[in-house]
Amino acid sequence: MNTLTKSLKSLLSLSMVRGVATSSAIPLSLAIALTLTSCYIEAPNGDDIVTDGKCAELCITTRGSFGSAIDYPIKLYAFGAKGELKAQTQAEKEDEELRMKLNEGEYRITAVAGDGGFVLPAMIGQNEFMVTHDSCFSTSPLAMGHADVKMNGKTQAIVQMQLKVASLEVTLSGLPNDVKAVTVQVNKVYSSISFDSKLEDSSAANIRCTKKDDKWTTGRVYVLPTQSDQFVLTICTKNESGWTYYGYTYHKRLKAGVPYVLNGSFCDNENLVGIVEAQDWDKEVRLDFEFGPGIGGEPDEEPKPDVPDVPTFTVNEIPRAASLWDGHIVASTSNVSATEADLLLLSIAEESEVWAKTSNYPDDAIDLASGYSEGSLADWHIPTKAEASVLRDLYLGDKMETINAAIAQANGEPLKQVVNKDGKEKRVRYLCEDAAMTFSFATSSSGKALQISKAGATVRYRLRLVKLVHVKK
Repeated sequence: MNTLTKSLKSLLSLSMVRGVATSSAIPLSLAIALTLTSCYIEAPNGDDIVTDGKCAELCITTRGSFGSAIDYPIKLYAFGAKGELKAQTQAEKEDEELRMKLNEGEYRITAVAGDGGFVLPAMIGQNEFMVTHDSCFSTSPLAMGHADVKMNGKTQAIVQMQLKVASLEVTLSGLPNDVKAVTVQVNKVYSSISFDSKLEDSSAANIRCTKKDDKWTTGRVYVLPTQSDQFVLTICTKNESGWTYYGYTYHKRLKAGVPYVLNGSFCDNENLVGIVEAQDWDKEVRLDFEFGPGIGGEPDEEPKPDVPDVPTFTVNEIPRAASLWDGHIVASTSNVSATEADLLLLSIAEESEVWAKTSNYPDDAIDLASGYSEGSLADWHIPTKAEASVLRDLYLGDKMETINAAIAQANGEPLKQVVNKDGKEKRVRYLCEDAAMTFSFATSSSGKALQISKAGATVRYRLRLVKLVHVKK
């Protein structure tokens, strides 16, 4: 009986060190041996019948050395020319044999490890996205790697895996004894990553702290990089009087593959600011800072020009999301420091029969936005895709009740998830991105968020406008 070319054994003789990567960490590497073999079909009599040789067997060996632990399983996907999934397999443990059978042709091989903190799409594809859970952080370090191969003979490829998340550990000391709960929020981290390593959408990572001795800590968690060139750390403390918020701003991007250790000390002295020590890429970034009343974080390296389109108002207290401020609905509060914040306001009024930009009435939504005002506030706009993502993530499903309570206080039209139409319940979609795309607060049958998608030309949608303002205490 003819024999197949034997697959190389999955030999994962790796140096596994639990902890964060340091500057001496060896890059993650996954060596994949790709061997074209003939395919065999078992005949009824038990003999093997060789085919015409147009099938290839992917024989896999993994080798590498990791400065930080990689969580099993390591999953391997083979995608076709259009990004469709052709085959997949995974190594559950070390020393495991792996094989894939493929037709001759060109493929992208993708390796993924540590995806336990992500919701995978129903249909795996090269351009499909994994989405972080509601809290927008993971307890597993996500690593990915890619290699483009042509299966038409014996060849060798190396998949170089890279960490796609930053490691984050926040420890807070000196908080008052009456503090009963602490949550740390990191704003504008990406919340979706495709199987081709593209990042999309942004949200806030909300990490609950636990108390150890006299300190509060998040432990080690993992987040995707930040979307902007800075990130704001909001420290939320709760006592019998309610929640209090403190902000700390780090004026650099939160990068993948870098461990960040943040040590915060509570201080009542309003003249103190944080101290930031940033080291090179792939080295630990240690941030030692103080937070408390009046402490807003590190000063900007360069003065930033005022943005005339974002008006500034003086307030006694920083408004919270899903509350009313000066008669307006506050949808989200971001870039929070002890004295300043950006507010994304949501219009009280809602339009329910609006054509999208792709229809025969391309200016329908834009005309409605240009003529809208609330009190003294004009220049409202259709939500951008990023703003729509924030609104959706904050008020998805049952969470919509919180903002609808604020809308009711303003005697406004509540947000909706579904409506009855022709005797059936249909999911409601709102316009965004210059009325060319739509989003929804409804969930799928599995309870997940619906994708932000292109608007149709023959359907009318709902429209809710937003406005960004800046407030100072």
